[in-house]
Order: sequence, then structure tokens, then C-alpha cells
Amino acid sequence: VSEIPETVSLLGKLRLLRLSDNSLASITASLYKCTALTMLKLERNPFKELPLGITALSQLSVLLIGGSDIEYLNSELCRMQKLSVLNTDACSRLVCPPQETRESGFDSLRGFLQRLWEAENTQRLDLSWQNLSSFTLPPSTARKLTGLNLARNSFSEFPIPVDDLPMLQSLHIQYNQLQKLPWRMGTLTNMTELAVSGNDLHYPMQELSSASGEDIIKLLRSVYATVRDCCKSHNLPDSDDEQQWSQVMTAGRNAKPIDLQE
Repeated sequence: VSEIPETVSLLGKLRLLRLSDNSLASITASLYKCTALTMLKLERNPFKELPLGITALSQLSVLLIGGSDIEYLNSELCRMQKLSVLNTDACSRLVCPPQETRESGFDSLRGFLQRLWEAENTQRLDLSWQNLSSFTLPPSTARKLTGLNLARNSFSEFPIPVDDLPMLQSLHIQYNQLQKLPWRMGTLTNMTELAVSGNDLHYPMQELSSASGEDIIKLLRSVYATVRDCCKSHNLPDSDDEQQWSQVMTAGRNAKPIDLQE
């Protein structure tokens, strides 16, 4: 089966529906009329998202989507009050919620989705103390954020593409395992608050670990401007590359041109 039959919408009293091991590339609206469903099996299908309409299944307690191609779970799932089992095993492309959260049980998963759902309304996301080492956000969520708290986790690198955070004003990333900051943070023109203590930062400057947030913001903007101008003069993209940055800074100190493509 490559699509859910329209006739499914006529089964208003259906309680269990198994659509596993098919070729469903999308979940269509005909399913949302099966409002008596308590168990829905969608494992091993190639669909990439669960649309908002899935929340119409207000009686659903078990949702199995393991082995699908889904990348992000819809935060609205946290509002399905009767949902108690959400299986995502073998969803190799699923990046949000992160694996650590999914493996911690359904309550942790629901709590994470609740935070994402609240961020849609407040534009501020608090994921501090979540024992996270890697994850990313749906770009549609990240682009709205004005505040982001990732403190007290285990990130060894900044987890979210900087270009996905154009509205960001406040960033807290204290007490992680960061050794560098993306110099493209210098493009975040709205950012006025940056907290980085408790990290062993050495890039783009060794002194970052002891610098104030305001000074770090100024430095990142200065570094970005330097790299951008140098890349333009060499007809190169301004990628967030540490080696390229080091060469640009060397060029600035030595006051002579260098080949950034070496």
C-alpha cells in the first residue's frame, strides 16, 4: 500500500489499525476521522513527518512509527493526553527529540516535546540539565527563537546551525564540553546576551573562557567581518572552518595575503 485508502475515513469505530511494512510516503487526512483509534501501527514506512492532524486521534494510546524516515517529531504530540506509548525504534533519520531523550522513556519524551511546544509560543527554549550530547531543532522552530538555554549538558560542539537562529538574542551554553564557538555566531546581529562559562574554549581565541559575554559577542562579530572580507577578496564562501579562520587571522597579523585554499 502506497497511500492510506480514503475508505478508512468511514471506519469511525475502528480501534486498532495496522499499516506496518507498506510504502506510505505520507499520512493522509482520511486517517484523522478514525477518532476511536487506540492503537496505530505505522512501522517501517518511508513517511518523513507526522502531520498536525494526527492529534485529532484523541483516544490514541499507542503509536508505533519505528523504522520510518521521520526526522522531527511534531511537538503537538505532547497534547495527546491518552498517548502513553510512542515507539521510534530504528528511526535512523530522527534527530529531534535526540536519542538520549527517546531512550529515557516516554515521560522524558513527552517533556521534551512539551518544551518545544511552549517555545513555539514564547520563542524561548530551555533545554538545560537534559544530559544531551547531540541534537538539532526543526528549522521552523529554531528560526523563531529569541532565547536558547543549553546549559549543563554534554555538547562538545554547538549543536544547531547558526544560520537557523537569525532572531536569537540570548544564548546560555555554560558547563558543556565546548572547545570552540562557530565564528558565524558573529552574524547574529540581535544577540545581546551570551553565557559560556564552564567550557574549555580556545577558538577563536584562547581567552574566551574568561572573557565576558559582551566581549565575546564583539570578538565574534569582528572575526566574522574579517573572515567575510578576506573570503570575498579570495572569491571563497565564508564557511565556518577553523583552519580557514586561522589562516585569515595569520594573514591579518602578518599584513600580507595568503592563499586560503591551501
